[in-house]
Amino acid sequence: MPPRLNFKSTQGSTCVDLSRNKAKNTAPVKKLGGVFAVVLASFFSNAFSINAQAATPNNTVINNQAIVSYNFKNQDQQVSDSVSFITSREASGAGTPSIITLMHNSIDFSGQLQAAQGPSVNPIAPTPNGLTAGISSTISRARAITSSTSGRTTASSNGQTLSGSFSVQEGQCATDSTGNTLTAQPTPTDYQGNTLTLPGTLSLSSDEFFKVGDTIFVHLQDLDQNNDPTAVEKIVVTIISENGLDTETIQLTETDTSTGLFTGYIQSVDINTQGSTPYNCHLSVTNNSRMQASYQDKADVVDISAAAALFDPNSYVINADTGEYINGIEVTLIDKDTDLPADILSTDGGVFPHHWRYDLRL
Repeated sequence: MPPRLNFKSTQGSTCVDLSRNKAKNTAPVKKLGGVFAVVLASFFSNAFSINAQAATPNNTVINNQAIVSYNFKNQDQQVSDSVSFITSREASGAGTPSIITLMHNSIDFSGQLQAAQGPSVNPIAPTPNGLTAGISSTISRARAITSSTSGRTTASSNGQTLSGSFSVQEGQCATDSTGNTLTAQPTPTDYQGNTLTLPGTLSLSSDEFFKVGDTIFVHLQDLDQNNDPTAVEKIVVTIISENGLDTETIQLTETDTSTGLFTGYIQSVDINTQGSTPYNCHLSVTNNSRMQASYQDKADVVDISAAAALFDPNSYVINADTGEYINGIEVTLIDKDTDLPADILSTDGGVFPHHWRYDLRL
């Protein structure tokens, strides 16, 4: 069977007969992939040139796939490859919109759950503020690990939740407001202070609640920043703590060649114990405070995205009819699967009591 190449694109498809340039190849089958990889690259290049002449709008994502079918030693074979690219920007510089998302390193509670179900566990006796903050963080993170979130979130500029495995490289941050000089960031840690191995692939989930001391991972999608499909590229993002007490600029690295997806991180620290120094590669925050991460496409003045999150937020119980705060509320959390008191796992280790009294302190 003469080799045939099927070329599929979002802009159309073609079929090319390769029988005109027949050449006997006696190489083993395992080496044919390299031969056809060259053929595929050649046809991708030619097809790209053809499509570039078509009236394709700017900022359009083109997905191309090439398939070569051939017969070797009476056995039908097929190899394929694909590539995506984005057509040029508008003359104004406008490109594809960006999406920025704040994320947690997802938590594996399995060890703590096993310990919590054992006979030797001593429940934590938290203060009212510590209790509410710990519960909100635990629920949020447990929700993230199961990828069962739905609805809208302030952790992402498009309001959508995001979770999965993401490539994260060792980071760099700016030493001043110009962003021209970068220095290596401290190695990030997980929620229990364990050092994370980078570069590596981490399980991340969007979250709008963090604890002081957490590492905040930043994910950015901006497809038109994939300027070189053969290289892993970098961009910068600015992060500001509440009331501008601290400002940091971090570098994000593309997750792979030609993805247009970028990841990076910043370590948060307690401003009460470590103070606040802008551009020192640590984000200084306090309990019950906010942070914001923002990004602007340098080639597109209108492409601005931002995401926000809270650190150790306080919560209150109110009367739904009058809006007044309520004291002395007693709450028991029940496991919906067993109808028994639930194990409430603490991110610091151990468990919270499943029955607690809420006393308001202003």
